[in-house]
Amino acid sequence: MDDDKTRSLELLDEILSVLYEKWERNEGVTPGELLRVRHGEYVFTDAILDNAAQAGYLEQANGMVELTSAGRRQARSIVRCARLAERLLVDVLRVRDDLVEPSACRLEHSLSEEVAESICTLLGHPKTCPHGHPIPPGECCGRASTEIHPIVKPLSALRPGEEGTVAYVSSRFHSRLTRLAGLGLMPGQIVQVKQVRPSFVVAYGEMELALEKDVADEIYVGLSGNRHGV
Repeated sequence: MDDDKTRSLELLDEILSVLYEKWERNEGVTPGELLRVRHGEYVFTDAILDNAAQAGYLEQANGMVELTSAGRRQARSIVRCARLAERLLVDVLRVRDDLVEPSACRLEHSLSEEVAESICTLLGHPKTCPHGHPIPPGECCGRASTEIHPIVKPLSALRPGEEGTVAYVSSRFHSRLTRLAGLGLMPGQIVQVKQVRPSFVVAYGEMELALEKDVADEIYVGLSGNRHGV
């Protein structure tokens, strides 16, 4: 594929991503506003808008640019790949903060759906990206079992005696994030499950802490090598 065609496809992906993010926030955008958007290194033009419209991905109504149903499906896939790429770069590869967004942007254009499903499974089907934005779920997220063992899973999925290292905490409640950080349950902390019933209890450092299950559901841990039965 030549450079011009590759660039045109990347620009199409980017404009669909921007429109999807606007749709998530229930925000409208006019053609003029869209052309002034600077999305990373990408600059949108009338030609890109025309290409997206000709592909059936967007339409204009009442002076606003909107995704069609086909455009929303395509944009959802692009955004899913981008946000999964961010999780992979941050949680597994530990890429420097200033490199995460440009690296994820490059990855999103090359990830196939199959690769995205594998990344999602390995990461334990994360619900949000590192910025807290929702990751659109894939087919793998709805399956009860997978062929690939996740390398990151909710703390609540561990059995007594198993331990892991906190990779990230995914919660929409800022107060909960602050409380857990204050208790030392932050990325890098090794935790061990002491019991799961009648309450969920974990140990870390010199502390033991009882957690509600919905809180343990939001703490994702990388699995340690001493797990039983794996």
